[in-house]
Amino acid sequence: MSGPRSIVIVGNGLGAALAAAMLALRTKDSARIMVLPGGADAHGLGPVGATIATRPAFRAVLAELGLAEDAVLAATGGAFSLGQAFSGWRGAAHGWMLPHGDIGASIGSVAFHHLLHRWRSEGHRATPADFAIAAVAAQSDRFARSDDDPASPLSALDHGLTFDSDRLATLFRRQALALGVRFDTVPVAEVERQERTRLRLNDGRIVTGDLFVDLTGAQALLAAGHGWHDWRRWFPCDRALVGVARDPQPPMPFTHGGATATGWRSSVAIDGARGDVLFVASAFGSRDAAARDLALPVLDEMPVRAGRCERFWDGDVVAMGAAAAGIDPLHPVALDLLAAGVERLLALFPERAHEPLLAAEYDRRMGAMVERTRDFALMHYALADRPEPMWRAVADAPLPDGAAWKLDQYRSRGRISRLDDERFGDGEWAMLFDANGVVAERRDALTDHLPPERLERHFARLREAIVHSVRAMPTHGTALRAIHDRRQAS
Repeated sequence: MSGPRSIVIVGNGLGAALAAAMLALRTKDSARIMVLPGGADAHGLGPVGATIATRPAFRAVLAELGLAEDAVLAATGGAFSLGQAFSGWRGAAHGWMLPHGDIGASIGSVAFHHLLHRWRSEGHRATPADFAIAAVAAQSDRFARSDDDPASPLSALDHGLTFDSDRLATLFRRQALALGVRFDTVPVAEVERQERTRLRLNDGRIVTGDLFVDLTGAQALLAAGHGWHDWRRWFPCDRALVGVARDPQPPMPFTHGGATATGWRSSVAIDGARGDVLFVASAFGSRDAAARDLALPVLDEMPVRAGRCERFWDGDVVAMGAAAAGIDPLHPVALDLLAAGVERLLALFPERAHEPLLAAEYDRRMGAMVERTRDFALMHYALADRPEPMWRAVADAPLPDGAAWKLDQYRSRGRISRLDDERFGDGEWAMLFDANGVVAERRDALTDHLPPERLERHFARLREAIVHSVRAMPTHGTALRAIHDRRQAS
């Protein structure tokens, strides 16, 4: 692969180690890769707690790096995640789950959410989660992997993973070292950005390179001049308090995001512990009150910066992680977005230090992907129904054009409008709207041509297959113990 002869990554922990391993794997011996510590962000990904979750697509990244899933889980004390549970966003009694994998099943060209719309209009009480095997399994504390047989109900399953953040960073660092990456221990003291970037380290050394990757988090030490689009009107939380609780009980196979009066709380469980991050809008509540709400020792406190770079790639510097964009982690996308950014950089790898056309294309593609991800996350705020001042303020903020278009299309006729670089599927969008009180005024006209008995059989068979399959699954704790037992026996 042709491209830069030397790549310098500035950042810490998970973000820097993952980017280094991915770049080293693909560039082989054609580039020298160096990692320098820099920035106050422990992992370069924004507010990451003691634990971190990923969506199903991230398993492909692990596989590409040669990391077997069970081995990673054993090494990091990890667990499985079948989706995300949400509570309190529309009042204390409100709760729902967004599962990984399929949500229901279509009939011909008629999408499941249109079928459910008709089913409910005929007096049936049901939620999309009732017909999603991952949701039913998660709520029952059961787990199984997907089945490749399309005739099996288990083929509708998919799963993400949860990890101890520091142990996963150590694993990625080990992979990067094995691939020839050099990790320096002296942090960056000064960034000189003229025609070419130069870094002055704390010991006086000067570091140059052909391409630099900024993974220093919200400080954006190298990318400070890239411009910034602020998103605080949609994501009002500006502080995050981190805590961890030890728990000898097996974790439930899902993550949780619970709304509070002045923000929300993320909980990600692994085997033996639960990492919590409390996101707070300081304009609406004090730090001391937030610390009391966390109800755990505050291990770390960090700023939250919502927005995105105007230019992700500028000159010889590419911003990634929280230096590139900040989105409330209501969905576990931080590692997925970083991996996607590295993949897009590799697809456009420059032959010279400055490639304006390649940089413009990278900016276009990353901008679209980040904004589509933002739109999904901000819908939680936009559709929330709580009386507190923070929630009323964010509800009054006009939506960005793409999000407004999505919402209007669904509200009008239940249509999911696909845009470029979507990270979430049609079923996930439909479930997000449905769970937050958005009812389509009309449904697909083809739905009303289906005989009632066919619809009845469809829902009955779906539910029966799901319930039967979930009953046969082991508990999540049993599935995790089986992994550790196999590792010890091998």
